[in-house]
Amino acid sequence: MIAVVAALIVAGGPGAQPDNPLNQLGDWVENGKAPKSLNGVIRDPSTGAVTATRPICMYPKVAVYNGSGPTTQFHVPPRQ
Repeated sequence: MIAVVAALIVAGGPGAQPDNPLNQLGDWVENGKAPKSLNGVIRDPSTGAVTATRPICMYPKVAVYNGSGPTTQFHVPPRQ
């Protein structure tokens, strides 16, 4: 199960939205390669420009900021 925190049911909300999840779903169905996470993006509502990225992880994992680099980029710790 992949929970999309702070995302509204269809689209929008302050959280990251899956970016092109159908490609990853197709890869899973056609090649047996299940995604470990989805690529999530946060877009500026007025321009549609990507303002932040973060992985959307399978429960119970979460993406975290590691304390260095851009605060718009998160990662999944290896031991979670």
